Amino acid sequence: MNKAAATERVPGKAWLTLAILLLMYVVSFIDRNILALMVEPIKTDLAINDFQISLLQGLSFAFFFVLFGLPMGWLVDRSSRRKIIWLGMTFWSISAAAAGLARSFGQLAVARFGVGAGEASLSPSAYSMLSDLFPRNRLSLAINIFAAGSSIGSAFAYALGAVAVSYAVSGGTHNVPLLGEVRSWQFVFLITGLPGIFIAPLIFLTPEPKRRHRNVDRPNLRMLRSYLSKRRAYLSFTFLSVGMCTLLAYGTAAWFPTYLLRTHGLAIRDVGILVGSIGATTGIAGFVFSGWMSDRLLARGRGDAHMRPILVGAIVMTVMAVIGFGLTHNLVISLFAYATIHFVLPFSQAMTAHVQLTTPNEFRGQVSALYLFVHNLIGQALGPSVIAAFTQFVFLDPGKVGLSIAFTFAIFGTLAIVLLLIDLPLAREAIRQADEYVLSEKNPT
Repeated sequence: MNKAAATERVPGKAWLTLAILLLMYVVSFIDRNILALMVEPIKTDLAINDFQISLLQGLSFAFFFVLFGLPMGWLVDRSSRRKIIWLGMTFWSISAAAAGLARSFGQLAVARFGVGAGEASLSPSAYSMLSDLFPRNRLSLAINIFAAGSSIGSAFAYALGAVAVSYAVSGGTHNVPLLGEVRSWQFVFLITGLPGIFIAPLIFLTPEPKRRHRNVDRPNLRMLRSYLSKRRAYLSFTFLSVGMCTLLAYGTAAWFPTYLLRTHGLAIRDVGILVGSIGATTGIAGFVFSGWMSDRLLARGRGDAHMRPILVGAIVMTVMAVIGFGLTHNLVISLFAYATIHFVLPFSQAMTAHVQLTTPNEFRGQVSALYLFVHNLIGQALGPSVIAAFTQFVFLDPGKVGLSIAFTFAIFGTLAIVLLLIDLPLAREAIRQADEYVLSEKNPT
């Protein structure tokens, strides 16, 4: 890295944009994860089982998230990223609130479809904007601060869900103007979904960043295919390894609260407080630490700067999950394992910065969308369902959800470690080539 890049100042507008994007990401994860702690009352009111709940948490959201992600990436590389975010957030917020009107599994699934489709607009746009606003030696930290919104949003979701479920257990209902009487879990969907409609216009407080290091205004599909073909090994192993980590993240988020309820018999309100507070503190710390560490290693010339923390994290979380959920039922050990896992899981977010740094500006939106497509298809769609499938179809016992979590980590954590070891030299080479990569319409490389 040259001295100019190392000393480049970050403008105030970059931090303002990051703050607004962080707020939006917090809201997106509240809307995405609010269902996790309302499993039991939703199951009771809609007469559905664990596997159907896992589909609502995972596949119903993820299918439309990945389906709309690729065209969103195409738009990000060609259109106003601020308008894309505004429209997307407005749509997903309306859909999230509409979940509060659901009276059946199908209606709730349709609402989740809309949340997934709308949220597909945020991350590709945010990654592209941050890459144009922050110098490369600060990009990993910026992206990880943005990504910390997932921990903050999830913590709020658990806290609100705990209150709703506690009230629902006591038979609580709410009378909503124009809608009539709704159950507590429906009321939570309404009050958490609607604010996003008013938060969405805040994106226009920030300027549209100028696209840096852009050689072609309208890159065509042939050029994109040429780039993807040249980097197919690096991108394949990168996307798949992060997909494994994402599977474990979403699986844990979906079922750890239920594990505490079923295995340790904790009260719902206590579960919300424990999971929310542990997740927020360790998650935010993990995001900030891994972003800082990756930037520090990159500044020292390590081409695999983003990969090494992820590899260490994958090893640690696999071991801790097997011990904390599979080999013991001690509550303190289980909570310590969860805290450790939640600290190292965010390390995988550093890969996002690595992909941005190795991708020409012309393709960042589309490559980001492809990256999100793969790791959300694997993670969001399969994570909750893999654990539910172990519980319902292998162990045949709802009380074995902890063992299901342990088995899932043992299998997919090991896969992540193997893929990351293969990817280390590929990542170093990708960083080395990044500054040399010159995009040309006549001679794509």
